Amino acid sequence: MLPLTKAGNRRVRALFCESAKAIKRTNPYGQKCQPFAINT
Repeated sequence: MLPLTKAGNRRVRALFCESAKAIKRTNPYGQKCQPFAINT
């Protein structure tokens, strides 16, 4: 996994945002980007 630095965090967040949007495209709450993998 990427190092939890500011740059790494931004990159991971972006990836999770895109994944969430792609998976929950019809979900109105898909806008919220929550990197659950980091917050575990």
